[in-house]
Amino acid sequence: MIISAVLLITMTAIAKVEPPKVFVDKGACPFECCTYRDWIVKADTPILDSIDGKKVVGTAKGGERVTGISGEVHTEPGKVTVSSPHGKFKTGDELYILTYLGEGIYKIWTNGTVSEDADIYQILDEEGQRGKGPNASKNNWAKLNKQPKSTWWAQVKLKNGRSGWTKETANFGNIDGCASTE
Repeated sequence: MIISAVLLITMTAIAKVEPPKVFVDKGACPFECCTYRDWIVKADTPILDSIDGKKVVGTAKGGERVTGISGEVHTEPGKVTVSSPHGKFKTGDELYILTYLGEGIYKIWTNGTVSEDADIYQILDEEGQRGKGPNASKNNWAKLNKQPKSTWWAQVKLKNGRSGWTKETANFGNIDGCASTE
């Protein structure tokens, strides 16, 4: 009985922790200066009852203002394999790219822990491609194996007080807190 318990504990400790198939980052605003506040509607946009919902609860009409309340970024993680020691990472480490936070910082998942890291930005360009960024030749410490795929769902409140969700965030202006009203 004791041997079985020790074996089970040992096997559990050895088991590899896998990253989530889809990482949900609640409250995220996925770019530098992204801001939830009054937004300007650029094009008519259906607002759904829930994330991935089918029921339309209203329409954000072009030219109107809505309130960006919050959001969630849903990401199928990208994968990076460390090819040479770099900072806290060692050769063979697998890092999973989750949410871009701005200023070159990403949320990453490694060994069951989510953290923030700027080093990942050094191996990716703006589209997440390895080897094309401004520092590509001097930052070849890791290999991009898989691109992350993200969907940003924003919760908005319409002029009539109803609120709901959309992933058509390109239909809204005044989202970027570092830019003038769009």
